[in-house]
Amino acid sequence: MDAKTGLARKIHEDIQSEIMKYYNRVGITYRADENAPEKTIIDFFSYLYKRIPVLKRRVEYSNELQAKIAKGELSEKEIEVLKKYKNAFEKGMDMNAFLSNQTSAPGKVDFLRYTWHLYHLHLNENLNVNNKNNRSNKQLLCIINDDCTYFVDMISHPEKAENYFKLIYLKIIQRNNWMEHIGYLEIPGMVPGSQAFKVTSEEDIFELYSKGPINIFLEIENKGYISWDSITSTRNPQRSAEQMRIINRNIRKLNNRADDYKGFTFETDKAGLLMGMVEFENSKQEALRIDILKDIGRHPGE
Repeated sequence: MDAKTGLARKIHEDIQSEIMKYYNRVGITYRADENAPEKTIIDFFSYLYKRIPVLKRRVEYSNELQAKIAKGELSEKEIEVLKKYKNAFEKGMDMNAFLSNQTSAPGKVDFLRYTWHLYHLHLNENLNVNNKNNRSNKQLLCIINDDCTYFVDMISHPEKAENYFKLIYLKIIQRNNWMEHIGYLEIPGMVPGSQAFKVTSEEDIFELYSKGPINIFLEIENKGYISWDSITSTRNPQRSAEQMRIINRNIRKLNNRADDYKGFTFETDKAGLLMGMVEFENSKQEALRIDILKDIGRHPGE
């Protein structure tokens, strides 16, 4: 085994160990393959992508949701619950308790989150008491970025996963100019009907996504879009695979160090962002710590 392979394997194994310590601490069951630490790492970042970072955010309602409220299509109780969720996001409350229980399973695929990059929150009148018995039959579809939460629509709980992929939700997002927030960029000058997949069936969309990586071109409302943030062939979000590439790229840059590798730890910076710190020690017993989760840029040929 050469030094490069040895260092990479050791760091991967240490990252896997730290991930398993985290799962055990928070009560998550995950079966790791000791011979495939990279899968554990990718699954971990896929799990994190399903979670909601705890940050203060402004909130925007879609025009369609506002219209429902104005027309009296939502009950006073439902409107009040939306206000409570709005206030919770603005205050920076932890909203992960209102996600589906399946989001806590690292290996479980969340097609809606991985493809349309939407969250669905179970609505509850009491933000301090959350369990299945207290959840209503209503859910809130929303886009959650670091600075803003976009309330797309309030929906009844779907019976099947594919029922989340309704054209009306995509149209609401498009009409509110939020397509870029779900990873879709408009194709300038596209002639309707020329090259993109025309969205006509929710079942067709889910079927395409469930088969593997889809950097899909689509046409909706006579406009063309391309997904730049798709699901991978291993059914992980593209961002988790990219994080693995960043880690490996940074490890390669460390291969020629004469210092001794001492270990790996997960930490957070002052802004609450996750860091993956590798530690080396030189001949003077001085410690050097490097964040290998940080994308410090590529060099030509990498």
